[in-house]
This record gives sequence, C-alpha cells and structure tokens, in this order.
Amino acid sequence: MKDGKKENSIKKIQKKNAPKQSVKRNADEVVKASQNSMPETPKKTVSPNLSKTQKEGYNNQTVKPLQIPPVRNMKRSPQQQTSILPAESKQKSSNNKLKKRYSIHKFSGLLKIFSLLIALLLITSFTVIKLGGIAGSNFSDGVKSMFSAFSPGNGFPYQISGTDLKTIDMIGSDILISVDGSAEVINSTAKETLSFQDTFSKAVTDVCNGRAIMFDRSSGNFKVLSRTGVLFEKDMGQNILVAAIGKKGNFAVATESKTAQSELKVYDSNKSQIFVWVCAVERISSLALSDDGKRIAVTVVGAKDGELYSKLFVFAFNENKTVASFDYPETALIKVKFTGKTTAVAIGDKLMSIINLETKQKQDVSFGTDELHRLYVHESGKTAIVLASFGNAAQSELKVYGSKGEPLFKKSFNEEIKWVSCDMNYTSVLLANKVQSFNNKGDLMGNIKLAGKAEKILISGKKTYVVSGGNINQFSTVGKEQ
Repeated sequence: MKDGKKENSIKKIQKKNAPKQSVKRNADEVVKASQNSMPETPKKTVSPNLSKTQKEGYNNQTVKPLQIPPVRNMKRSPQQQTSILPAESKQKSSNNKLKKRYSIHKFSGLLKIFSLLIALLLITSFTVIKLGGIAGSNFSDGVKSMFSAFSPGNGFPYQISGTDLKTIDMIGSDILISVDGSAEVINSTAKETLSFQDTFSKAVTDVCNGRAIMFDRSSGNFKVLSRTGVLFEKDMGQNILVAAIGKKGNFAVATESKTAQSELKVYDSNKSQIFVWVCAVERISSLALSDDGKRIAVTVVGAKDGELYSKLFVFAFNENKTVASFDYPETALIKVKFTGKTTAVAIGDKLMSIINLETKQKQDVSFGTDELHRLYVHESGKTAIVLASFGNAAQSELKVYGSKGEPLFKKSFNEEIKWVSCDMNYTSVLLANKVQSFNNKGDLMGNIKLAGKAEKILISGKKTYVVSGGNINQFSTVGKEQ
C-alpha cells in the first residue's frame, strides 16, 4: 500500500516537472504570427550550444508577446515615413496646394483681362482708321465707357456749373449740356466724360447715334462731338442757320450766303466735303440725313405776296440732283426727319407731313384750329406733338406718332404741357408739379411728383431727367408716384 502511494507521488512530481508542451506550442505560434506581421528584419539564430532551458527561457520571453509595441511605433525608412503623414501635415499640404492653385488661377484671370483690353484697344484703333474718326467714334466711346465703369460719378442731383443754360439734350444714353461758354457730357452716374470751352452765344444741337453737332446761330462755329471727345470743329465764315448729323457719322451745315439767301454743305465721316447746294430765294430751315448716308432732306421757307410758304427737297449725293420735291403753301416747315429707308416726316406750324420717297407722295395731317405748342422728334423718327386747343395752352393735347408716321396715341390735359420728350419706348410730359410717362399704347407707366418748378425733361429708356433750379435730377421712368 505504501509502495502504491509512493509511486503515485513520483508520477505527480514527474508530471509537474514535465515541460509545458501546449504552452510552448502556443507561444511558438504567436511568435510566428507576430513575425509575419512585422517588417522583414534579419533573422536571429539561436546558438546550437544553448541548453534546452535557455531555449525555453527565450520562448517564454516571447510569450509576453502579447505586449509587442504596435506597428505604428516601429521604426520606418524615410520612404515609409513620407507615405504616412499625420492629419495636420496633410491639411497643411492641402491648403498650400489650394493657395498655389488659386494664385495661378488669379494670375491667369488677370492675364486674360489684360489681353482682352489690349485686343479691344487694337480693334478700336483699327476700327477708327478703317471707318474714319467720326464713324468709329462709337466703338471708341464704348471702350472708354468700359474703363469709366470702374470709377462711377457721384450720382444725382447734378449741379449745372453755370446760370445760363443754353442747350441740353441726350447724346446716346448721356447728357450734353452747354452753359456759360463751356460744355460737358455726363453719364448716367453723373460722371463727367467730356468737358470743353466754347464761345457759343446761342448754342443749338442735333444728335444721332451717340454723336452730336453743336453750332452757334450767331457765328459760323460748329463742333462734332462724341460722348467722350471733340471729333471735328470748323468756322464756316458765315452765320449758321441749321445743322444736322447722320447715323453714318456724316454731317451737314447750312449757312447764310454772300451770293444767295442760303447755302448747304455736306461732309462725309472723314470730314471731306461731298455736296454743295445754293438756295437763291428761300432760307434753309431744317436738314435731315438718311440712315444710309446717301441722301439729304432739306426744308426751306420763303415769302410771296405777303404769304409764307415752304418747300421740301430730297437730294441724292451720288446723282447730285433733286430726287423729290414738295410744296407747302401757307406753312412754315420747321423740322424734317428721315424715319426709315423710304419715309420722311416734316412738321410745320399748321401740319405734319408724311412723305413716301418711293411713290413720291405725301400725306398731310392738318392741325386745324389748334396751334403747335411743343414738339420733340426723336432720332428714330418717333414724334411727339403738343397742340394748344384754339391757341389756349391750358387745354393741351398730346399726339404721338411712330417712326413711320403712324399714329400711336393721343391724350388730352386740362393744363399746360410745359415740355415733352420721347424715345423709342416712352413719351414723357412735364406738367405744373409732376412728370407723367406713357408707353406706345398710351398707358400711364410713371408718375413723378415734383417738389418745385421744373424747366425741361429728358428721357432715356427707364431713366427720366428733370432740369430744375440749376440741378439735374434722375428718376425712374416707370413706377408709381415717386
């Protein structure tokens, strides 16, 4: 019995001292797994003369495996380090790239703008050379206006620099002002685009297609203007009766004559004289150049047996002859305008005449017992006429005609219409304390209430300008009471 107990205790001791094979095997597997996940490093070899206990000790140390530092803390080659950057470094790099890209894009944009401006200047120069200084002026004005858009004016009201306003008119979308020996042009922001001195005592203007001819009726001086410059000036040597400028940049001047009653000279856009006509008996009262620049309409006024009469002539420059003529007995024609390729409109003190140049026929619209009180003819040919009923200005009638002389609408007012102005889309009238604007159907589109007395009004699309007390105010043409 004792021998049996002894044998069992010996077996327990042997079992206790026996190597832990399963632990060793598991440790080996962990080591191998960790080695597989680690970067390749030179393999360490165990010296063959190590004792079994030493080998077991080595393996037991590698069981702590489970404490091997994470891979991210292990040393890496420079190549590996640059491939895995902290989030902050990545953000910095991204921002730098964006800044660099923005700088390149900005520089590229500025370069494109600069190139475009150079191209525009070259095109302007070429256009002015090819078309002539006057014909090419609109393109030049456009480029200058583009530059001036970067520095607008101080806005309205705009104070007129003088007390004696001689003339004011629209030149394109800008305003031409002549006052006290000087003239200037301002744009829709009240920025001055042109200023010059003149000696005109009675300045009068005619405008067309963004250009104007300004002349002095008491002398022979005239100037041809664009919105930004003086294009041509001349002294005719005789008092100027009337002048006109055409859509093509050509212009005409009628003067008194030493050998006749009046004389007409026409110049092309290159300022060369191309036509002369001497009127022996009558005085020239109005001029109009056709849109194609090939013809001119001239009205003259004369007297016979104590009665006034008028005539209208149409000349073709290339034929150098009269292509049409019309008589108007007991009428003084004061304005003529081409309103298309084959149509012209003439307005007198007693009638309006619509002329068909193809058929060489005219249609007269009599004013009857009414008197002509106000008149405005837009460069398009649209015409606004204000008639005083039986000569009484307090009973006014507004009649508006289209560019071909067709009636658009009429309105009656129980007060005086002090001024009238129109463009292609709207017609505005100045009343005692307000300005009213109508579309081409006669619908009331705008009503501007005035604080004080006004003298004149000008209209340019959806902008209406009121001249009052030495100031110019800007209002919206369309809208309820302002």
